[in-house]
Amino acid sequence: KRKENPDYPYISFGDYNGDGKQDTAAVVTNDDKTEFRIALLLSDAKPQFWKDDVMTNAALSTTPRGSAVEAGDIDHPKKIFLNIDGINVEYFEQASFVVYQSGKTFKRIQQGD
Repeated sequence: KRKENPDYPYISFGDYNGDGKQDTAAVVTNDDKTEFRIALLLSDAKPQFWKDDVMTNAALSTTPRGSAVEAGDIDHPKKIFLNIDGINVEYFEQASFVVYQSGKTFKRIQQGD
């Protein structure tokens, strides 16, 4: 993935709030590296932080607008279609989920364990 995106795994770019302008998502940490989170640098607002998950060993990429994101399990499948770009969060060889804006808030959909 680094061949496609030289900023992988820590920074991704997309239109994460649907205003037609490029936004940035980045994995950031505090000075003593005990807390990791996603900083969302949106074109129309102050930075926002996604703190709902542990971001240690996480990689970011963009899930393009129009993508179908499948989640759930065989008994409870779930599928959403992204109207705007989403932030794909992958834990190296573990789980993944997509953070996306729904209304005025960001939500997540778990893709795999």
